[in-house]
Amino acid sequence: MANGDVFLSIKMDKSHWDRMTDQDRSDHTFWCLCYLVEEAQKNKLTERILTFAGSFLASLVALVPMIWVIFKMMNG
Repeated sequence: MANGDVFLSIKMDKSHWDRMTDQDRSDHTFWCLCYLVEEAQKNKLTERILTFAGSFLASLVALVPMIWVIFKMMNG
């Protein structure tokens, strides 16, 4: 089912799909969606960590020069 680290490919041969009953098609679709949701949830923690790290770095980029200017004004 998984194709590489980033992309996901869920495939079925059309002739096999045509031979399936409506119930089998519904079951297959349901389990494929469950799999996709599970895979999406796995990346949530990594996504949150990266978001926090990016916000922290952006804060440092904005605050460090401002703090440096304030200290320079106070000492000068």
